[in-house]
Amino acid sequence: MSVTDPASRAVPASGDLHRALHVFIHDLRTPVSVALGYLRLVREQRLSDPDMQARALQQSMESVARLSTLCEEASEYLTVHEATVADTPRCPAAQLAEAIAARASAAGLTAEIANAPTGTWTTSASSSDAMAERVAAVVALTRHDAAEAPAGLAISWVDGQMRTTAGTAAQRAALESAPGHPVDPWRNGQGLRLALACLDIERHGGRVWTTDDAWPAVAIDLPISAEAA
Repeated sequence: MSVTDPASRAVPASGDLHRALHVFIHDLRTPVSVALGYLRLVREQRLSDPDMQARALQQSMESVARLSTLCEEASEYLTVHEATVADTPRCPAAQLAEAIAARASAAGLTAEIANAPTGTWTTSASSSDAMAERVAAVVALTRHDAAEAPAGLAISWVDGQMRTTAGTAAQRAALESAPGHPVDPWRNGQGLRLALACLDIERHGGRVWTTDDAWPAVAIDLPISAEAA
C-alpha cells in the first residue's frame, strides 16, 4: 500500500469543495427549521404551558449550537482545503502512536503498538494531539457501520509508514487480503467531520483506506522517516 509523495500531492480538486458546500447546506436545514419553528410558536404565543415553553427554548438553543458547530466545521474544512502541503515541524512517531492509543483507550477500544522501529523516527504530522484527533474521528465515524464496535486498534510500522488499523482481528487481517481503496469521506451522511479528518490526513501525506472484505475496518497510513543525527 504505497502513499503518494507529499511533495507531489496537489490540493483537493474543486469538485471536493463543491460537494462540501452541498453537504454543508443540507446539514444546515434541520437546525434552522427547528429553531425557526419553535421561535415562531413562541412569537405567536401558541405555547401557553411553561413546560412547552421551556422545551421550545431548549430545542432552539440546541439548534443554534448545532449551527455554530457547522459553521466552525465549514471554516476549518475551507482552511485545510486551501492549505498547501503541511510544512511544519514533524512530531515523533512514538509520541503520535501513544496519543492515538490513549484516545482509543478512552473510547473503549483496546490499543496495541507493535513492531516499533529502533532509533528516532518522525511522522509527517505536525502535532501528535491534532493528528490523533483526526485519526480518532475517522475511527469513530466509520465504526457505526459495524454490527458491533471494533474489537480494537493496532499501530505498526509498515514500509516506511505508521499504520493505524481499527476493527476486529478478522477485519484487520482482511485489510491485507486485497488492494485497498480510499474510504469515501462522504459515506453515510457524516457531514463534514469525516471529510475534514480524511482531508487533513491526506494533506500530511497520509492515506485513509479500506477493502471491501474488511469494511468497516479502516487503515490510516502516515509516512515516517528516520530523524537525522
